[in-house]
Amino acid sequence: MMYVKSDVSNVIFIHLVNICTFRLKFSSSSSSSTTTLINDEYSESFYRIIMIVSADMAVKCPSDRILYPCKCHHNEHIICTESMTYSLLHVFRAIEQSMLSNIHYHLSSSTTITNQMPKPLFNELILSNHYWNELDDNLFQYVRFQRIIMYDMKSLIRIHSNVFNGTNNDVKYLEIKGENKLGQKYINQLFDALSSLQMAREMYLELNQLDMIPSYAFRDIQMNYYNPSSFDQGNYYTENLKINNNRKRLRLERLHILSKSLTQISSYAFYELNSLRYIRIHSKHNDGLQRISAHAFDLAQPLSHPLIIDLRKNQLKLSCFELDTFQQVNRPVHLDLSENNLTSIPQTIFERFLNIDAKNTINMGDGTNPLQCNDCSLYWLLKDRQIYSSQIHDAICHSINANLWRLDESTFRQCQQDQHYQPKLIFRNSAHSIHYQLSSSSMTTTMTKSTMTNTKQHYGHHHHYLTILFSSFIMILLI
Repeated sequence: MMYVKSDVSNVIFIHLVNICTFRLKFSSSSSSSTTTLINDEYSESFYRIIMIVSADMAVKCPSDRILYPCKCHHNEHIICTESMTYSLLHVFRAIEQSMLSNIHYHLSSSTTITNQMPKPLFNELILSNHYWNELDDNLFQYVRFQRIIMYDMKSLIRIHSNVFNGTNNDVKYLEIKGENKLGQKYINQLFDALSSLQMAREMYLELNQLDMIPSYAFRDIQMNYYNPSSFDQGNYYTENLKINNNRKRLRLERLHILSKSLTQISSYAFYELNSLRYIRIHSKHNDGLQRISAHAFDLAQPLSHPLIIDLRKNQLKLSCFELDTFQQVNRPVHLDLSENNLTSIPQTIFERFLNIDAKNTINMGDGTNPLQCNDCSLYWLLKDRQIYSSQIHDAICHSINANLWRLDESTFRQCQQDQHYQPKLIFRNSAHSIHYQLSSSSMTTTMTKSTMTNTKQHYGHHHHYLTILFSSFIMILLI
């Protein structure tokens, strides 16, 4: 079932104001001709409300002939996966005209109803096309969707800034996956188009040619709203009702960006995505992510809800992080650094991040990073383990396959005088170094093997002696 959207609510409100106005006129009027006119206008406004609501809540699939080569399922899903060399705009226009013709059949006397009707709203659009190299402005001016999924758009290189005009406030989910050329050119237009989806809650973006996420990639843009106070009896649903001095916050909560070419995240890339709760960045580049700029994950507004920053499988090295990368996220952060190439947890990058909020955590991936623990760069964590042990999870020392927090910090103290010192690794509450314990274990194993060998040899000699004794006893009996 389709639900009435905010723009429909505004139009209905205008008509309700109109009805109330007519009622006041009716109560103060004594002329019969005036009364008849007011009654007609009253009925027209009331009828328009009924039609606007019914049109938005009862969208039906047009005939196959109108949709061809697209298809419609269950009055909710438009699927366009057949080969098309012409614009999708023609199909969308045919859908709208088909629905309006049905409305005109019932409202033949109303000539202005088409200007007031909201566009048809479907639940989902699925697109796949190997020929289109761009999606033009105003593609969705005739039909609206709540979910848009594009896959294997192999030639697609450009999405125009205003492509979603007409359905900006309806789309809750956008998915772009499979082969495409997005990100190779027209990067600003691409992110302008994405930013226009102010009401979207989740985006899954596989942008294969995107090599850099730019600064302020997602921006609050100027929005247009219908102003009931400026309503005109002759045309309620026109550009005259728009005001341009309001801004609407981006409501995106979950963002996935994947790319075969991504090497850099720029400063303030997600700064205005204040509603974010999960962000996943994954580079499939041969060398992975090479640079995460200072303030890359800063967000404008302090909020209490946590944010998961998922940076798994990016071949990250310590040199990839600039200082202050995670300093001003302005909410509790769960940072996932699993399955990378991190050999340490440097103080210069992560100390302030952990100290700024006790709820901030780092997941090191339970052995999926080659963490080298015989290094002074970890002393800052061990000496304050009571603070940081609850914030850094699954940090496994690569050479000994043991958790970082099992180590005794006492052998690291010389790091205060010599940063190049290589401390011996000792487990807490142990008198010997880990390597000594491993050596002792090896010696014990060798001694055990030697004892077993001696036992076998002794058993062999004993068996030989019994054999001789038994042979002698038999010979005595025979004599």
